Amino acid sequence: MTATLALAVSIIALILIVGLTIMVIDQARIVKACKKAYFSPVTIDVVGDKNNVPARAHAHDAGFDARINEGVHLAPGERALVTTGIRLGVPEGYYVAAVPRSGMAHKVGVTLNNAPGTIDAGYEGIVYLNLINHSPKHVVLHKGDRVAQLIVQRVQPAIMRQVNALDGDTARGTNGHGSTGVQ
Repeated sequence: MTATLALAVSIIALILIVGLTIMVIDQARIVKACKKAYFSPVTIDVVGDKNNVPARAHAHDAGFDARINEGVHLAPGERALVTTGIRLGVPEGYYVAAVPRSGMAHKVGVTLNNAPGTIDAGYEGIVYLNLINHSPKHVVLHKGDRVAQLIVQRVQPAIMRQVNALDGDTARGTNGHGSTGVQ
């Protein structure tokens, strides 16, 4: 009876070990699939200053801070196309939006002239930022300054279909700028 009990315990232990192994393998597959679905694989080729790799300031930030790869002087109202010294490999189904950094816009008065700038999948050239100085003062930016953020976004597939007229059955209709008042 003891040998039978030992055999039964051994079989149960073996079943548990096999079951746990299958669960661990399945969990690993699930984690891998989630990581694949959650993280979009944008690659970066740094052709300028090797310290200019975009990075998040905090782990859960949406944007990666982008640095400029050259110094620039901007008079009030002046615009400049400034290089980041990086090239991005954006996968199909994604794009990268270049948006202003709020501190730079508020404290210095420099922002992106075309915010958000769009970096499409398929574009492999150097990323430039279209800066504008909204400050009443001359602004000097230095190589390595963080001036924008890069946010990776999914593209929503869509088509535009031409029609002779729109349905015209909305509460807003053709009421545009200022139609809801200013206060």
